[in-house]
Amino acid sequence: MRFPAIILSLSMLLAACATEPENHRTYTGLMDTESIRVSSLVAGTVTSVRFNEGARVNKGDVLITVDTEPSQLRLDQVSAQRAELLVQMQNAQETIDKVQAEYDNVKTRYERMAALLRDGAVTRQAVDDVKTKLEVAGKNLASARNARKVLQAKLRQVEAGMDLLKRNITDAEITAPAAGVILTRYVDPGEIVGQGSPVADLADLSTMWVKFNIEERDIPYIKLGQEATVQVDGMPDREFKGVVTWISDVAEFTPKTILTEETRTSLVYRAKVTIENTDNVFKIGMPVELRLELQK
Repeated sequence: MRFPAIILSLSMLLAACATEPENHRTYTGLMDTESIRVSSLVAGTVTSVRFNEGARVNKGDVLITVDTEPSQLRLDQVSAQRAELLVQMQNAQETIDKVQAEYDNVKTRYERMAALLRDGAVTRQAVDDVKTKLEVAGKNLASARNARKVLQAKLRQVEAGMDLLKRNITDAEITAPAAGVILTRYVDPGEIVGQGSPVADLADLSTMWVKFNIEERDIPYIKLGQEATVQVDGMPDREFKGVVTWISDVAEFTPKTILTEETRTSLVYRAKVTIENTDNVFKIGMPVELRLELQK
C-alpha cells in the first residue's frame, strides 16, 4: 500500500515546515538615542540661561554663563603677586651676580696664594685666611642661589593659580558639546551651581536606534549591516529604513516584562537597528515596528 509512504512523506514535510523559519520577523521597540549630560565646569552663580527645553542647539553654542567677577578679582590679586615676584627675582639675580663676582675674586686670590705658599713666599696663616674667606663666599653664593630657587617655586605656584583662574573664567561659559535637542533643563538664572552640577540633557536626534530581542533560533538568519523596515504608529502608510548595527554576543533569558508560558525559558540576543532621522519624524520613546528579512 502507498498510504503509509504518503503519510510518512507528509509527516516529513510538516516537520520540515515546522523547523524551517519564516522569511521575515517582526519586532517592536521604542525609539531612543544617545544623550549627553552637560555639567558646569565651575562653581558660581548662574547669570544667564540661553536655552529652553526642546530647543535645537549647535556645537559650541553657549548654554549658560556663570558669574566671573570673583575669579576676575582673584586673578587681579594673583597678577599683582606675580609682578612683585618678578621684581624680587630680578633683585635676587643681581645679588647672585654680585656674590658670584666676589667668589671668583677670592678664588683667584686663593689659587695665587696657594702657589706662593709652595714657593715659600707667603705664610700658611695668610693662605688659611683667604681659604676661610673663599668658604664664606661659597656659602653666600649658595644661599643667594637657593633664595632665587625659592622665588622661582613661588612664581610657578602663582602662575599655576593664574592659569586655573583664567580657565575658570573661560569655563564660565558652558557650551553645547555637540549639536542636538535640549531634553531637560536643570538651572535658572540666579541659582548657585557647583562644579559638576548638571545643566542640561542634550540628545542628537539626527540618528536614532531601537533595541529588540532576537530569539536564539533566528540568530543565524539576521546579520549585521542588513536592512530593516521601520513603521511608526500613526503613520501606517510610511515606511522607513534602518540598519542592524549591533547584535550581542551574549545570550540572555527573555526579559521578565515580556515573559509568557512559552518563552520564559527561551534565550534571546539583544540587537539594535539604527535609523537616520532625516525628516525629524522620530522622537525618543516613540513605539515602532521593525521588519527584518531572514537571511537564509
